[in-house]
Amino acid sequence: MRKGKTEIKRIDNADNRHFTFFKRKGELLTKANELTILTDAEIGLIIFSSSGKLYEYHSPSASMEEIINKYGKTTNINLEDLNHQQQLHSEMVKIRQEIDELQMRIKQFTGENMTGLRCIRLSCKRPSLICKGVAFAMIMNSSSGMHASAIIN
Repeated sequence: MRKGKTEIKRIDNADNRHFTFFKRKGELLTKANELTILTDAEIGLIIFSSSGKLYEYHSPSASMEEIINKYGKTTNINLEDLNHQQQLHSEMVKIRQEIDELQMRIKQFTGENMTGLRCIRLSCKRPSLICKGVAFAMIMNSSSGMHASAIIN
């Protein structure tokens, strides 16, 4: 009986996907080792699992760093420039997150967005703070510099 051609597509079942990854990863590492032994090829193999775990293989005759540097020289890629670009991108992502957080705080202070705020009850001695049955309180913690807005019923 002949085995039919298997369609390559994402495995939906997480357990089967996990098992297949580890099985095929092992096969790939074995083949890389065999190729190195049979042909004296310098091989560098880097694998990241879906959980972010790193697996790597490099030929016994060369370190991973040597292989990567050789790759960079062969392809005219300056790896230091790539590292600098990655650092800039990482910094840009952090700044974008900080901007988004500050914009959310501004919206909370202006009353445009009240998600994430706790409701507290206060006895209001100043009726001028109450507008249409809802009062806003600004709370500032001077020790941590934290600001919060609260809706008071």
